[in-house]
Amino acid sequence: MEALAAESDVQTAKQWEETSVIWAPGEVEGVHMFHQFGTITTAEGVILVFAEGRADKGDSGNPHHICMKRSLDGGNTWGETIIVANAETDKCTEDENETNGRSGHCYANPTAVMDRNTGRIHLLYAENYDNEYTRLYITHSDDDGLTWSSPTEMSGLFNDDPYERPFHLPGPGHGIQLRRGRLIVEVWHRLSYKLENAMRQYGLSILYSDDGGETWKNSEYLDGNYLNEGRIAEMPDGRLMINARSIDQQRYKAVSRDGGQTWGVSLPFSSIGTYGDCDSGFYSDLRKGYTRLLTTHVENDTTRRNNLWIYLSYDEGQSWGYGIELWRDPELEWGTGASDITMIADGIYGVIHGTSWEGDQEVRFLRVQLSDLIGTKDETQVKHTHLGGEATYFQRARCAICASPYGERRRLPPIILLPIGALTILIIAVVYGIRRKAESRRYR
Repeated sequence: MEALAAESDVQTAKQWEETSVIWAPGEVEGVHMFHQFGTITTAEGVILVFAEGRADKGDSGNPHHICMKRSLDGGNTWGETIIVANAETDKCTEDENETNGRSGHCYANPTAVMDRNTGRIHLLYAENYDNEYTRLYITHSDDDGLTWSSPTEMSGLFNDDPYERPFHLPGPGHGIQLRRGRLIVEVWHRLSYKLENAMRQYGLSILYSDDGGETWKNSEYLDGNYLNEGRIAEMPDGRLMINARSIDQQRYKAVSRDGGQTWGVSLPFSSIGTYGDCDSGFYSDLRKGYTRLLTTHVENDTTRRNNLWIYLSYDEGQSWGYGIELWRDPELEWGTGASDITMIADGIYGVIHGTSWEGDQEVRFLRVQLSDLIGTKDETQVKHTHLGGEATYFQRARCAICASPYGERRRLPPIILLPIGALTILIIAVVYGIRRKAESRRYR
């Protein structure tokens, strides 16, 4: 855990007590396992969870439903499974041949976003054709997920892709609504899966809507570093940060200053310990003048995916001072790894994750309280030591900002700040002396 702050408060493994089972093994007929999880809390306080319901454990080549459940009591109990997109009966395209001889449709990556102004929930998902190309769809619900509209295709938004990539998947996880009202959903792109990793032209973009989801536009493409599954969060000053998986088993971040329309270069997201090679949850709980930034991910072992951690940052991800291991199964050869986060109430968060890649999988919902992360410490004092809160002059100096042209922020330690300040004063003095000398010669 060497990448964490020196004063970190990181708790080690225990089976998390506040746990409910969303889907039990064999609960849904024809579903072998669930994967690619998402969760949101509606304006009425209803928690919705989404997942692919897979007939087998593969990414494509077999039917995948889009499944969801609802909780009316903060994630303690769950209603019946609602099939939003049925792989056996629903048809988003008139071309029956496009199933390529499969026994059903392969729907993937349910990613929901809610409009606070209307309560309408938009759900994006794709149909995956043998990992070669996809069609992207959107549906909506006006009754907290009980019923859903007929899907509308959105694939044409990517017709301007300079690489002409045919494969587009939303999320996974959830989209966000900015404080100014814009709806945001991340989408990742690539060429054929048959190509070598480095030849697939992985990249990201953002779909955004300024009219409550009636119309959508695509941002510029964020290419480089083989970025794919991404998560997005808003910072207190309105900047957007995207946190994305890469095929090089790292995560990268990039920043937008215009609501997601353009992006700076992506840089390694290195302020936290080792990530497992899988999707990670990301959630920004915006407060007055700061944010509680949360992430969930598999740690250290990039091959087995047999644990799940949650971390909290008060300085926009520059350090992660508080962490808890929520789940671990040392005997597990391969876990699902995917997870997502929602806020249930002030200081109470929900995490969805799966426990296995096999038929004995449980999909669980964990309730995590702020006090579980920071203990009995006063949050006012906790955030004083980070960039996001009120700080003394010395504390601000420790977190001094060096802004790059791309909007990235980097810490400069005091040992560097002092000589930089002295050098700046020296340069000013020299320039002033030269100007004074020149002026005295001029008027002789």
